[in-house]
Amino acid sequence: MRGNETETVMPFASPGSLDRGLLYVAVGAYDGQGLAREIRVFDTNTWVRVRTIRTRTPFRSAVGAIAGSVIYALTAEGGTVLVIDPEAQRELRTAPVGRSPSAAIVAP
Repeated sequence: MRGNETETVMPFASPGSLDRGLLYVAVGAYDGQGLAREIRVFDTNTWVRVRTIRTRTPFRSAVGAIAGSVIYALTAEGGTVLVIDPEAQRELRTAPVGRSPSAAIVAP
């Protein structure tokens, strides 16, 4: 697999995907801002990209729920967290958190 020098890549914790052999990676332009605009999902057995989830809002980091049912992506501004359905490959909603979120932990 060959990389792209114009992109920044951030793998993130997605415990719900471990049984399915998937790796979730946040990807954005290599522009010094460190923001992602999509999530690429790879099959770890073949390293083939199996889906791409694009977001309307750029985000700094993301974390997957324990059951693998949703991904929470922390936006760069606006004080919101994106709630993403990885199976439907779309944003479900935004959750206001009051300030710009800097970290997220998903607990059972």
